[in-house]
Amino acid sequence: MATCKSCQAPIFWATTETGQHMPLDPEPSPHGNVALVTTEDGHRQRAHVMTRAELDEPVPVQRFVPHWATCPFAQRHRRR
Repeated sequence: MATCKSCQAPIFWATTETGQHMPLDPEPSPHGNVALVTTEDGHRQRAHVMTRAELDEPVPVQRFVPHWATCPFAQRHRRR
């Protein structure tokens, strides 16, 4: 498990559907907006940012929170 370089909290890295890397808090949360979905080849998981409609539906998937939503030092990592 990796740690955030700023706050030292545990994180894990996921790859989004567009190939971007996204840090996630390791514990699932009912308030999360990211679901891990298995790719068509069945070998990998991708981070899927859920739409508002998906968030409103009771979905039986674990949700995760992007770490930048909980990191007290998130501003340090924002691109200008």
